[in-house]
Amino acid sequence: MFVNDLPTAEIATKCDVIDRAVSALLTACKDVPEGTWRYEAHVEAYSLFVLATRHLEGATQLARTDLNLLPPAATAVRAAFEASVRAAWLVSPADLLDREGRFVAHLKGEVEYLEKQGRMLPNSSPEAKSMESRAVQISSFADSLSALLAERGRLQIAKPPNFRVCLASIGEERAYLMYNWLSQYMHSTHASTWLYRTGGLGTERRFEEAPTSEHWNGLLAVCRFAMSKPATLFLKAIGADSAELAATVK
Repeated sequence: MFVNDLPTAEIATKCDVIDRAVSALLTACKDVPEGTWRYEAHVEAYSLFVLATRHLEGATQLARTDLNLLPPAATAVRAAFEASVRAAWLVSPADLLDREGRFVAHLKGEVEYLEKQGRMLPNSSPEAKSMESRAVQISSFADSLSALLAERGRLQIAKPPNFRVCLASIGEERAYLMYNWLSQYMHSTHASTWLYRTGGLGTERRFEEAPTSEHWNGLLAVCRFAMSKPATLFLKAIGADSAELAATVK
């Protein structure tokens, strides 16, 4: 029942395309106009894409190892999908200072995270004190940047929009359907366990491990999407050459 299921030639070829796209993206980021990395939004968007590419590399390695490893690949692809779209959202405004405003909202999310974690620990614990110190440091940086943006008449946003709105902002709201599908594996809902329950419910069920080529083709299509629209938008926003990447994922 639980046997190694090696990838088909079609899936292996699609994995190769994703790996070439990752290489094209990272190579393009090495040649950008002077001053590009002065902007926090650009640096953070790049970091998010590095995070995304590591998830994608993990997913393609899982595919090459055993097609039954679809669930961990799905969670990695969901994370890559979200990171790539968040990065594209950060740099999508034409105005560089508006991008910085979005970065501030993104940065403050870590302050909220640290404060929440700290409240769950004893106040006197080293871990709580470390988190408090880090939260204060990050908050101070965010406030200073917010003040500079306010001086220049830039409106602030409280926090980044939800993922569906981020997708809509780059003209890809329909891709939210794929995000919902991947989320089932992330959150371990009943919808995710149909991989092991073929036939139906109750007495109709047959317990077997059965990821299909259709599952994997859908997963790799999301990988390709992350390396196409969000990634090319990012490269163009920072003044990098997106031609090689675009040709790879066309």
